[in-house]
Amino acid sequence: MKTTARFEIQRRKELSAIFTRDRMCRVWRDLVKTQLRQLDIPDLHDYYDFNYTIEARAELIIERILAGQYRAEAPLLYRVEKKLGICRHMMLPSPADALVFQVIADVLHTELTKVQPSKKAYYARDRHTLKLPHDVQESAGYPWFVLWPKFQEQIWGFTKSHPFLVTTDLSNYYDTIGFDDLRRVVAGHVPTKEVLLDLLFSLIEDLAWRPDYLPRATKGLPTIEIEAPRLLAHALLFEGDEVLKDRTNDNFVRWIDDINFGVTDAASARRVLGELSDVLKSRGLALNLSKTQILTAHEVQRHFMFKENIRLTRVLKRAKSLKSSLARENLGIRVTTQLKDHLLNCHVRNKDKITKRYFTVLNALGFPGACSLCPELYAQRQGFVQPSLDTFAVCHFRVLLHQRY
Repeated sequence: MKTTARFEIQRRKELSAIFTRDRMCRVWRDLVKTQLRQLDIPDLHDYYDFNYTIEARAELIIERILAGQYRAEAPLLYRVEKKLGICRHMMLPSPADALVFQVIADVLHTELTKVQPSKKAYYARDRHTLKLPHDVQESAGYPWFVLWPKFQEQIWGFTKSHPFLVTTDLSNYYDTIGFDDLRRVVAGHVPTKEVLLDLLFSLIEDLAWRPDYLPRATKGLPTIEIEAPRLLAHALLFEGDEVLKDRTNDNFVRWIDDINFGVTDAASARRVLGELSDVLKSRGLALNLSKTQILTAHEVQRHFMFKENIRLTRVLKRAKSLKSSLARENLGIRVTTQLKDHLLNCHVRNKDKITKRYFTVLNALGFPGACSLCPELYAQRQGFVQPSLDTFAVCHFRVLLHQRY
C-alpha cells in the first residue's frame, strides 16, 4: 500500500482540484512546450509526440498523481563549464515532470506575487519586461554625468540618482538552497495545501543530482532552464528584498540572485551588504565576495559597456534593414574586424555578453566571416554557450551551403 486512508479521504480530493486535464493542457500549450523547445538540447521526437497526444498524456499523469504513485523520471544530465573545468550540472526533465512542476508553480505564483516585498525583483522574462543596459534611450552628445541619472531611472527604476552602485550576487546559489529552508519560506508565504508541497518537494528530490547511490539530497535545487524552479529560488530571497527595500528606499533591482542597488556613499554600501549577508547566512546562503563591487558612475559606464551596447543596438537595427547583398557583406566585414579587436583588447567582466551581441549582428547579416573564431571561443571562454551555440550553428551551416553551391 502506497497510500493511507488520509490520502483516500482528503488528499486525493485536494489534488484533483488542482490537476485537471484542461489546466494541464493549457499550461503545456501556453508555457512548458515553448520552454522545453528553447533548452540547450531540444528533443525532436518526444516533445512532438507529447504535444500531439497531450490530452491523453495529461489523463495518465493525473491518474498516477491521484493514485499516490507519481515519481519523477531520471533527468538527462549535462554539464556547462563555469571556470577552470568546474562545471554546473544542468537538468533536462521529462516533459511530464516539467509539466507537473509548472502546474504546481502556477498555483504558487499568484500567492507569492501578492506577498513579494518589492516589484524590483525579477525571475522570469516570460513574466516580466526587464530592460537591459542598452535599452536606455540615447542622448547624442550628452556626457555620462548627464546620462547617469537617466540610466538609473530607466533601467533599474531608481526613484533618484545615486553616486555609487553596488553589484553583487550569491555564491553557488542553486547548489546551496536547503530544501527544509525553502519549504518553510514557501509555506510561510503561501496558504497552500500540505499535499501540494509534499508532491512538489518529492519531485525536487527526485530531480536533484544524486550520484554514486548516495542518499536523497537535502539541498541543491535542480538547475533547469524553465520557470518553475526559478520561482522557488526567487521566493527564497524575499527576506533579502525586505532588507534592500528598507535600507535603499526601494532603489535596488534583483534578477534571481544578481543584485544591484544605489547608495550615497561607500559606508552605506558596506552597512547594507553586512545586513543583507546576515539575513542570507541565516538560510545557509552567502554573498559572492569576489563579484561584489562598489562602483562609481564612471566605473559603471565601463562595467556595463554602455556605449558599446548602444552602438551595437544601432548596428543590429541597420543589419536587419539592409537589402543589398554587397552592403550586407561590407557591414559584415567591418563587424568581424571590430569583433576581433574587441576579443583582443576588451578585459571587462561583461566582455562575453558583448561578444554574443557581435555574433547576433553577424547572424542577422548572414555573414560567416567570424566562423573561424567559433571553435576557440567555445573551447576557451567559460559560460559561452547560449545563445552563441545557436548562432555558431547557423553560421557553420551557411558556410557549408556556400562551399557546396
